[in-house]
Amino acid sequence: MRKFLLKMIWNRRNKVWEILVEQFFIVLVLMLCLGSLFSALKKYNDPGLLNTDNTFVFSCMPVNFNSRASLRESGRITSLVVERLRTNPAIESVTVGSGLAPYMRDGDNYSGDTVRINDKKIMAAIKTVDKYALDVFDIRLEEGEWFTGETKLADGSLPVVVSRQLVDAVGWVDAVGKKFVYRNRELTVIGVVAGVKHAVFEPSSEAILFPFEHLPFMECVAKVKKGHEADFYNACDKEFKRAGLNNDVELFVSPMEEWKAFSMVGTMLSVAAQAVPAFFLFIFAFIGTFGLFWLQSKKRLKEYALQLALGATRRDLMKMVLGESLLISVMASIPSVLLAFFIYDFTVENIAAVVTTILLMCLFSLFSAWYPAYRISRVNPAEVLHYE
Repeated sequence: MRKFLLKMIWNRRNKVWEILVEQFFIVLVLMLCLGSLFSALKKYNDPGLLNTDNTFVFSCMPVNFNSRASLRESGRITSLVVERLRTNPAIESVTVGSGLAPYMRDGDNYSGDTVRINDKKIMAAIKTVDKYALDVFDIRLEEGEWFTGETKLADGSLPVVVSRQLVDAVGWVDAVGKKFVYRNRELTVIGVVAGVKHAVFEPSSEAILFPFEHLPFMECVAKVKKGHEADFYNACDKEFKRAGLNNDVELFVSPMEEWKAFSMVGTMLSVAAQAVPAFFLFIFAFIGTFGLFWLQSKKRLKEYALQLALGATRRDLMKMVLGESLLISVMASIPSVLLAFFIYDFTVENIAAVVTTILLMCLFSLFSAWYPAYRISRVNPAEVLHYE
């Protein structure tokens, strides 16, 4: 059957080569598009993505950040409001810290510092968090424990939680209980988290999480019960006014999901920019392949009728037409797949993109030739041969 199909394609090479070239380009573009899509999905699913569903970032921001009085007033009002909001029935939990809330700024603008551990210099993201952050963001704790609210351990050292990325960079096997010094303070690792991302499609950084201590300016994030968003806004406005909101400070409230969506725009536009031409090429290739086999069904009607008269079944004719279409797609995919070996690294997502492209092209070839094949299988050999 394969030799017969190859011979048929060769005999009609003047008509088939355009379809081959067209499908070659669609395979190439589709492969690039799927490669970008799978790469984005891998980055999205990398450890460290914080859960920001039904979360709101809020703070009492000083009008003049250079004014110490405004900063102190901002911290005083925010602390009062947080304690009151934690008792509100519409709110599940409220966390206070610095540098943990994602999507608020570019990765380079999150605070970081060089830390020396085991004679290795590591650029680590520095964050302060409280005991409520684990529940608000659904942080995945891999080892050890989370903060309990105490800022010192029994031996006088400061408890910290580190990211898996920092553990791997240092080369620790069992990180919990390890000690190191940062800015003349002895730190003890009490837990390891899977990661902490600044943005959806960025990898988790080497991070050190310190227990929260009162700061003049704080990032507050509230986990709100589903369906109680309006109650949260009303409670937030009420409590800030009650705490003494004045002209030196102003209230800032924003849904975290909006920040998340904004951080995803660049990557999604990049994927869409590749998906649009791939879609149109896919449609054009479908029309071209469909037209080729539709014309073939008209011009080669006598040949198909003779095959039926000589004992071929209708199923045989359908298999022959569909096999020819499938073989054309496979032939067009071969140079694209070979080219992929030079374009892509051998990663799981890139291999998945190549395999998915081939499967999609096989389905495409079968769908584009199915109706012409069906019409051919329905011919009446007696009528066709009688008129011929």
